[in-house]
Order: sequence, then C-alpha cells, then structure tokens
Amino acid sequence: MKKINFSLILLVLTVILLGVATFNGIKKNDAEKAVVDEQNKVKQLQEENENLQNLSEDEKENTFDNDIEWFVTKVYTLENRKELYEEIKDSATEEVLTGLFGDELPPDENQGKVGSIDREVSNIDIFGKYKDDSHYKAIVTFDLKMGYEEQTETGFTVIEINLIKKDETWVIDEFEEYAKGGRK
Repeated sequence: MKKINFSLILLVLTVILLGVATFNGIKKNDAEKAVVDEQNKVKQLQEENENLQNLSEDEKENTFDNDIEWFVTKVYTLENRKELYEEIKDSATEEVLTGLFGDELPPDENQGKVGSIDREVSNIDIFGKYKDDSHYKAIVTFDLKMGYEEQTETGFTVIEINLIKKDETWVIDEFEEYAKGGRK
C-alpha cells in the first residue's frame, strides 16, 4: 500500500511538473511572439518616421520654388502698386522694395500704372540651390504674356533671385531682371 501511495504521489507530482513545464513553454512562446511583434512595429514606425523626414526635406526645398513662383507672379501681374507692396513687403528686404517701387514707400496705388494691360506669367521654371546655410540663389525663367484689347505679346524673361535667412525667416535679398524678351 505504501508503495502504491508513493507511486501515486510520484505520478501526480510528475503530471503537475509536466503541466507546469508545458504551461511555461506556451507562455514563453507567447512572450517571444509578442517581442517579435513589437520589434516589427518598431521597425515599421522607424521606416514611417524616416519617410516623413524625407518628405519634410522635400517640402522644405519645394517651398522655395513655391515662394519664388508666388513672388514673381505677384510682381509681374499685379497692377495696383500699393496692393503689390502690401502683399510682398514681408517677403523682401528694403533694398529689393526700393528697387521695385522707388524711394517712397509705400507707393501710391497708381505708381507705374500702365492702363488695363493684362499680364500673365506662364511656363515658369526655377533653378535654385543653396550657397550656404543662410543663402539660396535661384534663376527663374518664364513667359510673360501681355495683352491689350486684341493685341498680345509674349516675352521670355530671366531673373535672378537671392534669398537670405534673417532671424530664422527667409526673405528675398536680391531681385535682378536679366532678360525681358520681345515677341515670340
């Protein structure tokens, strides 16, 4: 009887130990699976973060093109000089504004008014690069279409624009027109 009790106790202990070992093995596999899943999530988030950083860098570079296109379009198409001044005054230095409007700032709204000539900027191309951390230079080419009544002329125009970084803000420091073509 004692031998049977002892064998029974030994069998019960063996079954319990086997059950605990199996339970721990299952838990270990679940834990390893959870770690692998978390590592995959971390990798995926790192890739998304890297893609977003690359996208942000692309957007930063493109913002110069967008800003330059906006500035050029305003300068060449907006006839009301006072309105033009109000729109671009925060985007350019005093030297550029004086070059565009003369010494009296803000200008009179009729200053330089040509009459109802319609002007349109098209086919704009911007070729720019950083000179250093606080200077950006761009060559801009575009077609300037001018029309009055039924007469239309299109001229090819080339300008150089320099931007500088002042107090964490980029402003146009130089605006130089090199070629304003005639008829096309």
